[in-house]
Amino acid sequence: MKKILICSFNNISMDSRIKRYISSISGRYKIIVAGCEKSLQSFKNDFIFEDLHFYSKRKNKNIFEFINYNLFLKIKLYNLICRHKPDIIHCNDFETLLPAYLAFHNKPNKIIYDSHDLWTERIGVKRSLFHRLINYIDFLLERNITGRIFKTITVSDSIADFLSVKYRMVKPVIIKNISDESHTCESYADLSGQLFKSISGKLKFVYLGPISEERNLPMLIDSFIASHSKNSHLILIGKNYIRNYTSNESITFIDEIPEEVIPIYLEKCDIGVHPMRTDNSLNHKFALPNKLFQYMQAGLALLVFKNIETEKIINTHKNGYCIDFTDNNTIIQSINSIENSDVSRMKQNSLKAFKSSYSWNEEKIKYLNVLDSIK
Repeated sequence: MKKILICSFNNISMDSRIKRYISSISGRYKIIVAGCEKSLQSFKNDFIFEDLHFYSKRKNKNIFEFINYNLFLKIKLYNLICRHKPDIIHCNDFETLLPAYLAFHNKPNKIIYDSHDLWTERIGVKRSLFHRLINYIDFLLERNITGRIFKTITVSDSIADFLSVKYRMVKPVIIKNISDESHTCESYADLSGQLFKSISGKLKFVYLGPISEERNLPMLIDSFIASHSKNSHLILIGKNYIRNYTSNESITFIDEIPEEVIPIYLEKCDIGVHPMRTDNSLNHKFALPNKLFQYMQAGLALLVFKNIETEKIINTHKNGYCIDFTDNNTIIQSINSIENSDVSRMKQNSLKAFKSSYSWNEEKIKYLNVLDSIK
């Protein structure tokens, strides 16, 4: 049985994409996962886990964290790869690509790079001369390494087309970030029931993900408050990085919850919201987040940012609104429009579209085909 190493510098237990990869290849490969996680209670014990021991909330908050994250963590991963000697390396993010390539420089055709973000087009990479220099180095590394490794995969046509033109590379394989079948944790049902009982009868908007300025949450919250809606309630689920906001009669904050608990909360809501701005980075302009598919799987109407990918979904399935989240008035008007719309029909369209057009089983086949083609 071949040995595959899936590596990431992120919180493994909160990464649903890695979970889906693991479940897709379980029994076919001996799996090793390298990442940063103190506990893996939400995983089945069907792989070897190597903890890279990095738990800081911010990666570059000072010079010591910068060196630890950008040098020592990569050295740890390099040594781990040399020790395990896997047959295949799956780099789940750009940060793991360099140590994987250095360890496998004599067999780069065994490396898969998962570029679900446009790394060198993120927010903040040009905010200072130092950041521009680091980003240019990252650009050179990504351009040269992706031209030598076996395969790059990504989540959308937009990102695949952009990368193929920018780096003059073979178009990446598109493996959409689609939710698999939900396995809920019923022990949370009573807790969620108490919350939703208190807002019964209201139209429930829900956002799932980090509550941060980068995700444009202040704009969403301020607009929702300014709408003075008596018929709607906004629920924000995720780690809160903007502490100057708290729960009130129209907004509820819920801390980060395990992946298997999310469906219990979503199925009690009406509209899934993703307020990302698309005018501040190409990474956002071409994004296709998995949250949209989670909302659709739960049968929610959509109120999401406007880009090429989201417009395709909304225009095809008639299951919500794509709007510009840079303007308060537009957001307020959209909230009011949804309150006067046939939300039930949009919810039905979302669920029907997910069941008919979006399946992880199809994406899983693409992933297995990539692995099987590695000689």
